Amino acid sequence: MSAADYRLGLDIGANSIGWCCLGLDGARHPNRILAAGVRVFPDGRDPQSHASLAADRRAARAARRRRDRYLQRRRVLVNALVRHGLLPREGTVAATDPWPLREVALSRRLDPFDLGRVIFHLNQRRGFASNRRTDAGNEDERGKVKDAAERLRVEIKRAGAPTLGAWLAGRHAARRPVRARLRGEGAAAAYDFYPTRDLVLAEFDAIWAAQAAWNPALTDAMRDEIRRILFHQRPLRPPVVGRCWLEPGVTSPH
Repeated sequence: MSAADYRLGLDIGANSIGWCCLGLDGARHPNRILAAGVRVFPDGRDPQSHASLAADRRAARAARRRRDRYLQRRRVLVNALVRHGLLPREGTVAATDPWPLREVALSRRLDPFDLGRVIFHLNQRRGFASNRRTDAGNEDERGKVKDAAERLRVEIKRAGAPTLGAWLAGRHAARRPVRARLRGEGAAAAYDFYPTRDLVLAEFDAIWAAQAAWNPALTDAMRDEIRRILFHQRPLRPPVVGRCWLEPGVTSPH
């Protein structure tokens, strides 16, 4: 049977494909059903929650990438701190409690290795910075983070703390949590506070300015290099710009 003897109809759905093969008469009009059927396949979602089955794999992949980038940034930072004399040549970080150092960094000169310890600690918790592409579809979580960040700013101002680190050092001394934790469940869940990247950046600039006044060896070039390592944000990959098939000579905005 040649292609001129039959006509194939397809019904393509989200998780099924229906098909029917019709025979044609001499005038090429359908006159009989040769075969028909349907193929059903999983739609890639959990039947109860309707969440994508790829969501867990995607979350695990994102976590691996964040971990790899953090380890790479830490390695580059340690090399820079060793090169500038802010860590020992072995690249080891002293087991010193960094919170008191972050609190007094604006009021007295720190030993270079203590300053390196503070900078290393800032790298470990450098604050939240929004990524609109990855945050899309998670408005509830973004709202909780935004509310907690605003509460944190109010609390820092109320306590008269000069930096985020000084405010957290007070909590640390009082044996109170210094890490953002989600409390409660469902719609009632909320963060007590949520540090943001700009607060950590402002603390780094304030600490470096204060320490540079006591230690002329801390140059602007050193500050700029370490600042770039600490707070570099990987740019989003630009979307692929295609061409509209209706207007082949015009670049599509999508």
